[in-house]
Amino acid sequence: MLLFNVRSKKIEYVNQSLVNIFDISHDAFTHQAEFFMSHIVDNDLEHLTIHYQTLLREGRVENVEFSTRSHEGSIRNVLVNAYVIEGEKYVIAFFRDITITRQHENYIIDYGAKKNTLLDMVTHNLSGPLAISRNLLESLEKVAEVSEMPNVQAHIQLVKENTRHCIEIVNEFLEEEHLVSSRISVKRNRFELLTKLDAILERFKKSYPDFSFIVKSNVQALNVSLDDVKFLQVINNLLSNALKWSPSGSTIELRVTGNEKTFSCSVQDKGIGIPQHLHRFLFEKNSRASRDGLRGEQSIGMGLYIVKKLVTLMGGSITFQSKEDEGSVFTVTFQINDVAEDNDSAEHLSITNNRISQ
Repeated sequence: MLLFNVRSKKIEYVNQSLVNIFDISHDAFTHQAEFFMSHIVDNDLEHLTIHYQTLLREGRVENVEFSTRSHEGSIRNVLVNAYVIEGEKYVIAFFRDITITRQHENYIIDYGAKKNTLLDMVTHNLSGPLAISRNLLESLEKVAEVSEMPNVQAHIQLVKENTRHCIEIVNEFLEEEHLVSSRISVKRNRFELLTKLDAILERFKKSYPDFSFIVKSNVQALNVSLDDVKFLQVINNLLSNALKWSPSGSTIELRVTGNEKTFSCSVQDKGIGIPQHLHRFLFEKNSRASRDGLRGEQSIGMGLYIVKKLVTLMGGSITFQSKEDEGSVFTVTFQINDVAEDNDSAEHLSITNNRISQ
């Protein structure tokens, strides 16, 4: 716990638990606000400045997450609830070390992202051969019918039914997997965006060695407040769509653009593109814009519908540009923070050298 005098800008009380969280080793520093601030990770200082202005304006802020760095360099995740008391003279703040909780959540999130990539890889690899088998069986069925081979026809029909059943299982599993996440409420977390995106792309690179993946960004690091599980599902789905309609050997590009208030992620491919007459149907449930992939992957007509639903749940927007035979680019845009920024008080996001990895 911490008691801060707003007028004098001095800390009047701090308990031992907070001293331990901030790794402050000498009693002389425990009442110096500047010393506490020096332990906060640089990328979170703007985030806390915004919330501090909200605290002074509204009298309370809750569940604000940030990170501190110890003298040894280790990172701790901290959650704070703060309130203005005694006629706006004091701020009382309660801090909780949530490092272990966040590590556990990150493990689950990373596991989920790996599962989604593996699921996409398996379904892509299954859908193509199953579709080819179905088409071959239909051709054989016609030959057997012309040749009057009833026994062969019966066997072909049995294999054909089993193939159709396998395709239905894959599609039903994909549809249920997508829909479950859209029914779960949004849980905002503070996370570094580019690190998460790099992890996703590494898995795609291993799963699809015939494609090239590039990420470009105008920022070196970008901390955002968002539901990371749903956000990663959105990016995963957009990357899978780009692969589905792109020829082997082509390049998929992921671009990140950040400014003071918002950030955008764009997935661009140079595939077959989307015909103009299908544009208005793209985000519909069971969309009539649904098409089989270049390698025979069947579409369930739900992917972009779920993507838009997830983006909307998180308070973002999605746009696209596409031209037949020239490829597509889908862009999702979100607020960086979960509170309105006060431009008079908040430090601006630092735009650094362009970041490109391949």
